[in-house]
Amino acid sequence: MRTLISRTDSKSTPTGVLTLLVWMAAILWGSTLLGCTPSDSTGAADGRASSGDVSAEAFDEVLAIEDTLTRIEQLAGLLRAAGPEDVELVTAAFDRAVLPQASLEYGMFGTWWAGIDPLSAFIYADTVLAMDHPTTLLSVVREWARRDPIGAVESEALNELDSQLPAIRESLSQVFVAGWFQSGKPGIEDWIISQDDPRAIKKAFEYYAQMRVVRDGPEATLEWARTAPFEQVDRIALMSGALSVVAHENPELAADFLPNLEAEGVDSRMMMGSIAKGWSHHRPREAVEWLLTFPESASQSAAIRQAIGLWIRRDEPGFSTWLDENEEEGPSWLDVYRNQAIRAHVNQKNFKVDWADVLDRVERVKTLDLRKRLRVWALQRWNIVDSEAAHAWIDARGDSLEANTKARLSNIRRQDRERVEEAIRYIK
Repeated sequence: MRTLISRTDSKSTPTGVLTLLVWMAAILWGSTLLGCTPSDSTGAADGRASSGDVSAEAFDEVLAIEDTLTRIEQLAGLLRAAGPEDVELVTAAFDRAVLPQASLEYGMFGTWWAGIDPLSAFIYADTVLAMDHPTTLLSVVREWARRDPIGAVESEALNELDSQLPAIRESLSQVFVAGWFQSGKPGIEDWIISQDDPRAIKKAFEYYAQMRVVRDGPEATLEWARTAPFEQVDRIALMSGALSVVAHENPELAADFLPNLEAEGVDSRMMMGSIAKGWSHHRPREAVEWLLTFPESASQSAAIRQAIGLWIRRDEPGFSTWLDENEEEGPSWLDVYRNQAIRAHVNQKNFKVDWADVLDRVERVKTLDLRKRLRVWALQRWNIVDSEAAHAWIDARGDSLEANTKARLSNIRRQDRERVEEAIRYIK
């Protein structure tokens, strides 16, 4: 198993956030809808007997239902009723089904089969479904680890795996840790430390700590992470994972924990990003203002960049209001984020904006070169939406603008022009 989850391909392209969320949702839905719980350590098929309701026609009919929630609900019932003797029937039904990639149904299928025969399920998922339905592979690995983590670790199939899906290797590590943790069986910490790749160890420990927060609570988990009998680098990973999830619900607790880390010889700057990441999901303004209380450093800058980026995506008006409130004393480096917020505003509104107001916001940018570039960017798009109004705005400012401003209006990339034209088709 070390080969499977510790190997890292630095040239691989990370999977998109949405796709990973769908994959992870499929794994959780598959487990929940099939009636599996963290305390259920028996085989999925142990208490399940095949019934007359299980047939090829029944699966074909359910997998063809258009409504997603209805399809998932009825599929769960069929899978609960299916037993080991139905594997061939169920597999054939999924082979015939027409479902999009990352479908929740394939996660349920993988969870069900892994509860009966994890090795066969894994081989099928890796060789037949891996490219089209990676959800299945993740689900099988999680369920295998939940039911028999030691057997999964010792399996030749996993040890010799040469995965063709480098983008999900980190997800494989996470689901394996999740499955083992839910099994309640010992050995998970020793296994994490045994991995060859330090990055794999770090990610696994972070996820492990997050799961302990859910089980044991924030205070107990933070104290455990602080005093855990591991190398300092591993304890840092544990605390990073714990602080990130604690900050989602109780950022003040996470922030107040930093002095304890300093007492253990841990540079608290290393944890700022973890805390701010969780904090920013619900209270980004507080997270950014908290980060600004720290002395300037590379760690602080990185954490601010991450927090503000999330703030703009989730609440651009709120961020812009905060910028305006701090306009006088705000440092010039905030211009980068004012620029980002203005562009996000225009794009998120699909160019249905008050362009004069947008340009008023542009004029508040303190950095001259950035202000000029952003002004032209906005005017180019306004010119496509309403050329007469854009030209009137320029004429009203006379010599205060660059002489070639009007000439630059048509100098916009073809793809950008087409995007604006497509949007304004529905305005007019």
